[in-house]
Amino acid sequence: EGPLRVVDPVGTVLEMPDDKVPVVPTELQGKRTAQWRYHPASVVLTSLFALRGVYYDTHPDIVDRHMTPPLLNALWRMMSGAYFLRYLRDGTVNERWCVIKMLASINDPSHGPLPFFCLSSHAHSHTFKERLCLSDLVGVQVDAASPGFQANLINKDYIYAPSTSNRKQPVSAKNCFTLWFLTGKGVHGIDLLNQHDDVYHTWVHALELVRCLLREITQQPFDKNYTVNAYKKSQAQHRRALKESSRRDTGPRSAVPAGGRTNSPSSPRYRAR
Repeated sequence: EGPLRVVDPVGTVLEMPDDKVPVVPTELQGKRTAQWRYHPASVVLTSLFALRGVYYDTHPDIVDRHMTPPLLNALWRMMSGAYFLRYLRDGTVNERWCVIKMLASINDPSHGPLPFFCLSSHAHSHTFKERLCLSDLVGVQVDAASPGFQANLINKDYIYAPSTSNRKQPVSAKNCFTLWFLTGKGVHGIDLLNQHDDVYHTWVHALELVRCLLREITQQPFDKNYTVNAYKKSQAQHRRALKESSRRDTGPRSAVPAGGRTNSPSSPRYRAR
């Protein structure tokens, strides 16, 4: 019982604290270390948390629960990029370099960099064919039921893919998946295919975990059927809007005097005056 007495070589008696006296100060015992801060991919999740008003200082349990090493390692691989086949509704199939990049938001530049899902023509391209913020991700659909795949689908097991001989060849359709994003223009689907199982599982599982993260902090349940129906509805509304605009542009024209002269404000001759 009591502290342990130790005599050093010089002869000085040292008293070592017993178990009743804590070695670590009491004010530091409850402090979290947050080792995930040192991971290079942690900025992806912290930016998504901050966009929803969730911070480590205020919600440490939520942040620590999602900052798992498998998810962080998968996001780091996604930040390195990979090639996918991008299927469009008109039957076109293009090879696209997909990567997660931290970019400034166009809608709110003052917020800081946000993670974007970017598609470009090749790995060294300086421009993007498409870019969608990960905060707008509403679902990951793991099948070939979306309209983009249907134009090239042979059956439930095989789908056409481009080849070096400029002819479409059948490949396995087991790694088809669709990413659904809810943007200001409506629901937007990205139909992708990758023949490498490890790449497919890494991206799909990581994006599903990101979607679960967003669903928890926003409390918005995801329904796959809802996103598909909303996508079709938004496309129908877009087509109706195009028809109405074209109908207005091709309305009845006013009579033009002989010689082709007109005093219409839209006329180049009128503007020259």
